[in-house]
Amino acid sequence: MHFDEILEHVGTFGRYQKLTFLIVCLMAVPMSYHQLAQVFLAPDTDHWCAVPELLEPNCSALAGAGPPDSTAYSRCMEARKNISIPRKKGKFLQCYRYVLDANDDVSGAAGDGYINETIKTSSNKTMKCDAGWEYDRSQYHTTVVQDFNLVCEKKDVPEVAQSVFFAGVLVSSVITGLLADWIGRKTTLFICLGVQFIFSLAIVFSPSVTAFVALRFCLAMANMGVFIMAFVIGTEFVGPGWRTFIGVVVECFFALGYMSLAVVAYFVRDWRILQLVGSVPIILFFLLIRVVPESARWLITQGKLKEAEAIIRKIAKVNKAKLPDQLFNVNDHIQEQGRTSFIDLFRMPNLRKRTFNIMFNWFVNAAVYYGLSLSTSSLGSNDYLAFFIGGFVEIPACLSILPFIDRYGRRILLCLYLLVGGFACLGTIFFAPGAGRTVVAMIGKFGISGSFCLIYIYSAEMFPTPVRSIGMGLSSMSARLGSILAPPLLVLRGVWEPFPLVVFGLLAITAGLTTLLLPETLGLNMPETIKEGEEIGVGVPFRLPHWRGWNHRVERAPTGQPYQEVQVDTNDNKADAEEWGGANEGGPEEVQLTENAC
Repeated sequence: MHFDEILEHVGTFGRYQKLTFLIVCLMAVPMSYHQLAQVFLAPDTDHWCAVPELLEPNCSALAGAGPPDSTAYSRCMEARKNISIPRKKGKFLQCYRYVLDANDDVSGAAGDGYINETIKTSSNKTMKCDAGWEYDRSQYHTTVVQDFNLVCEKKDVPEVAQSVFFAGVLVSSVITGLLADWIGRKTTLFICLGVQFIFSLAIVFSPSVTAFVALRFCLAMANMGVFIMAFVIGTEFVGPGWRTFIGVVVECFFALGYMSLAVVAYFVRDWRILQLVGSVPIILFFLLIRVVPESARWLITQGKLKEAEAIIRKIAKVNKAKLPDQLFNVNDHIQEQGRTSFIDLFRMPNLRKRTFNIMFNWFVNAAVYYGLSLSTSSLGSNDYLAFFIGGFVEIPACLSILPFIDRYGRRILLCLYLLVGGFACLGTIFFAPGAGRTVVAMIGKFGISGSFCLIYIYSAEMFPTPVRSIGMGLSSMSARLGSILAPPLLVLRGVWEPFPLVVFGLLAITAGLTTLLLPETLGLNMPETIKEGEEIGVGVPFRLPHWRGWNHRVERAPTGQPYQEVQVDTNDNKADAEEWGGANEGGPEEVQLTENAC
């Protein structure tokens, strides 16, 4: 039997799959936390030259040793800057200070509760900071930038560090995909979890910025591996009717990690403790991974039928389902010969063109997604609130695809979400920093989050099982190239502030249009062989969807065959219950009324 046929017997989303799915979903939370943590580990904060003659304890003593955000402390610091720091266009310079001559007497600077800001230096000469920097700690008490003085000549180091992190994810994308298709999904997941925990904890003790960047690179190599393996395991254990649901919920858990980072960062203003908080939960997964099985779908393609059957029968037992005595025979089982590699994705013309198209789509999605996620401070709003909203908007973005994806397909929805994201990015040109730009940027984030959610589902359905992890790995590698591009593009805000978002918008619109060249996978089984992957969509003409009402959906059909377009009687409560899985853990009942080639 085909594996999807076996799932019809054991339940396409029964009790066993739900438990496994919950565990792999939870793994997405710390993954997104670490993926975006640098926003709060190394934020850009206001800074100015330290002037030894005016250093603390002046302000702390005069303000009653109040916290950095106290009014007295802030007024004292402002007065001290008025004496020692030159201005340009009304703003204090961050890398220059006044030269204090030997004749300058600043001993009376402190008096009557605050610095006497009427005291002036005898010269207007300026010099570069020679005694370090002071930082505005009203929002961030200690950061990587502050600890390692990544300002002035070193101001681009945080962006470089973020690009290096994404380079680590890029390397992981290739290695993880190959490992997963060679040694299995579960073993690869276990290795990635171990590496993720070791290096996420080591970052807490970084003695220098070099160590911080190197350790983040190593963390990145495991971080995306955990997410890809969790996603692959989640999708390979469920039937076709649940793949969309699985993809959406995994992305929602990613968004929960995104939002949790903003909440934790709001209360934890020390970057080392913030990093530690994200490391501890990983320990839990070493206990839970014992419950996660190896992918039976992968075992079948490797010819390990006894191991696959043992897992399938365990699923059937937990789901209280019955199985025939014999699951496999020589005629039913199709085994790929030899080990597969990424080259297999490019041997056949149709699969090759689709692979390049998908890789470009991932590249654009990641560039725009991380460009918007990492540019929180440029929106002119509260960093924590804007970041939290950016994570929150991903949940409705992903959930919004559910009513439409099984009626109108993956292709047209992916195109529309990319176009929404692209045009919203272009729309930020017309708004100054503040609430207006934040709203438009969040619309863009909504569009690109929905498209990112869709591209995971779409890719997993298009790549054949023997090279699915390799295909997802190559896609993720392309996404990392886009991620690496995002931080340097954000630096160009200094040339023209809207420039990065204009580039992101144009990329998203282009990707949306190229999506229309891909075949539709709605209603098709996952391809189990490379040949099936080559034949997806062959002989199926392109057509634009049209509104058919809420009581229509498309049911699954064999790979490469016409879809089954179905109309359900919405007045029949039983049919409604079966459509949403209420009467059957196996998912929607298949009701075939009309057959219509798309």
